[in-house]
Amino acid sequence: MAPEGRHRSVLSAIEHAAHLKLARALVARGVAVDHMPVRTDGRWTLTAPPR
Repeated sequence: MAPEGRHRSVLSAIEHAAHLKLARALVARGVAVDHMPVRTDGRWTLTAPPR
């Protein structure tokens, strides 16, 4: 369980299908989910805004 007041999840845009399914379930429960873009080499682009 997340600490009180924390209701956000951050995933990369290339997560496994099971993680993306979990993200959709979290969104349905009101949790904000950000999908961070990744570079062509698979690393996160932390300076880019989430999608």
